[in-house]
Amino acid sequence: VILTMGGDFTDQQAEMYFANMEKLIRYVQKEKSSEVNIFYSTPSCYLKAVNDAKLQWTTKDDDFFPYASDPHSYWTGYFSSRPTIKFFERMGNNLLQISKQLAVVTRLEGYEEQLERFREAMGVMQHHDAVTGTEKQLVADDYERILYAGVQQGVNVAFKALRKWRSSGNSDFASENMYTCMQLNISTCLYTEDEDFVLAIYNPLSQNVVSPIRIPVQQGKYSVVDLTDGNEITS
Repeated sequence: VILTMGGDFTDQQAEMYFANMEKLIRYVQKEKSSEVNIFYSTPSCYLKAVNDAKLQWTTKDDDFFPYASDPHSYWTGYFSSRPTIKFFERMGNNLLQISKQLAVVTRLEGYEEQLERFREAMGVMQHHDAVTGTEKQLVADDYERILYAGVQQGVNVAFKALRKWRSSGNSDFASENMYTCMQLNISTCLYTEDEDFVLAIYNPLSQNVVSPIRIPVQQGKYSVVDLTDGNEITS
């Protein structure tokens, strides 16, 4: 018989928690030693004991959701909660992969620490309370702060790599400022709404993709031109 112990926040005072388990073990050994052997174990040890005893338990293979932990408490709301931070997390991972790829392609040196900070931020965002949005608001604010700082590191690496890549054939490009639109989820971008601009589009995949590029602009007539051949692009 496996007895699972613990839960959220129960190990914040580990000494007290383990002291109570020790009391439980001592009591059972003292009062029930002829009937029960109780000890610390691991999942792998438990499974070995089941196999050694030639036991066969039933397996559950249907849906686990919706899961209920209490009456009228179903674990389903987090699939759609905090959509902005979910989008931010997806966008952050896309940018992380692009930054890593560009750094390798251009043999960019001296930026591994920045990429590592970005990796760590994305690692934090994989926590089951982060990506699901089940955390408290003050924690969500901290997650966003950490991810935003990581994204800024990745943007810097990507821009340095793009400048190095492009400046090899165009010396003017190296001095140009580059910006990213971090508020496209609310259809605003300061850098595309007040003047003409050059849009750098990079496909990190190993295959061609056909997808629309959405950039907010002010009312007026714009022509979109491919700088590589001067041809106008349908827009």
